[in-house]
Amino acid sequence: MVVLSQHWSLTWHCFCRYHPVSKIADGVYLKIVPKGHGKAALVRVEVSVGQESSGSKSLCFTFQRKKYECVDGRIRKIKFPSKQKIREYAMSTGLSNVAHVAGVFGGNDFDLPTPGFWPCFKQQLMAPLCVFQLFCMTLWLLDQMWKYALFGFFTVIAFEATSVFTRIKNANMLRSMGSIHRSMYVFRLRRWQECNSKDLLPGDLVSIKPGPGSDIIPCDCLLLRGTAVVNEANLTGESTPQMKEAVPLDPDTLGARLDRKGAHKIHTLFSGTTIMQQTLAGERPAPPVLADSELPAVARMPTPPDGGCICYVLRTAFGSSQGKLMRMIEVSAEQDVGDRANLRDSLLLIAILLCFAVGASALVWRKGLESGIKSRYELLLHCVLIMTSVIPADLPMQLALAVNASLISLMRNGVFCTEQYKIPLAGKLNICLFDKTGTLTADHLEAIGIVPHIEALAGDG
Repeated sequence: MVVLSQHWSLTWHCFCRYHPVSKIADGVYLKIVPKGHGKAALVRVEVSVGQESSGSKSLCFTFQRKKYECVDGRIRKIKFPSKQKIREYAMSTGLSNVAHVAGVFGGNDFDLPTPGFWPCFKQQLMAPLCVFQLFCMTLWLLDQMWKYALFGFFTVIAFEATSVFTRIKNANMLRSMGSIHRSMYVFRLRRWQECNSKDLLPGDLVSIKPGPGSDIIPCDCLLLRGTAVVNEANLTGESTPQMKEAVPLDPDTLGARLDRKGAHKIHTLFSGTTIMQQTLAGERPAPPVLADSELPAVARMPTPPDGGCICYVLRTAFGSSQGKLMRMIEVSAEQDVGDRANLRDSLLLIAILLCFAVGASALVWRKGLESGIKSRYELLLHCVLIMTSVIPADLPMQLALAVNASLISLMRNGVFCTEQYKIPLAGKLNICLFDKTGTLTADHLEAIGIVPHIEALAGDG
């Protein structure tokens, strides 16, 4: 139980295998407890890749696909250059310190490893409910109920294996949501050069156009030159294509901070969306209110070899809009505590039933000793069986089967469930509110009938 408890409780695992330290250093493990979805985890603090040999080392760790850095004993998220002034984007001449930026942010790759069958199967068997089922079946074997026990063993193993296959299938489906890598042009070291989309970095100037391999935009970026027509249905559900324009170069706009989801959304291309059309990013005329010395660098930049739109990369990988969606699906699939109110009620019900089980076990033990028909071993075995009957051994399997049946029914109706363990809670809903109707309606009107006025009907009568 001591070993199994370390798999069930992270706090107990830390108490048994780790000791507290006074400061954060390379190789230290941190216990991270999320405020929202997901479960707590142990993460290792490491020196940022590419900075091991530099004079100033940066300690960082990754939790729920997000990267954090440790500065002066404080932990903070690594910030992408997505809230700067428009002038800084327009004056950019591309990256020059590629190795340093790559060490801080990493590549533009949705690296979701596919879990193996045996590690997942071992994890499933070591779950508390599964261990409880196996323990109950062992008691049935000791009570000479070997047929029922062997059938129970077979059903548990088969069901857990099915759950593992479903988990692997969902992981592969999530991996398929990632962008397809393709060759693109980036402006680095003051010249255009070919680069794979998985090597894009925040701060890059990239040329985006519909490619032969994929039309999916690989990162969140700000449109500096050119125009584009983008289909954002994958992220917003809107079926109408959106027109994107280059950010203006007037002094008021250049002095404002970027608001990519608000005022400047029309100038922002989001990861995971599909680019349908784009115009040639030719020479951009300078506004008459700007002097030649104040002319943004993007207006003087040579045209990309492929004639695409010039964009400034804001966010990449799991920090982008598509990456945020993938993180939400992945983290929501983890089994966490969930609704603590329901957990408290369940524990209270189990405690009440346990009181009755203890009383029944005590009565069986006393009457058995008085009769002398059964041995103390048989009486103890029956008392333990009474205690375990508080939670029926088949109940976890029945609940899981009900959840899986609900998932299959939802998938047949085209509904993708991100939190399968919230399906029983969703059954209590009677009102559902949507923030917009674009996801539910089409982009055209269709007449389906005529409703006459009530007074006209009364006059005819």
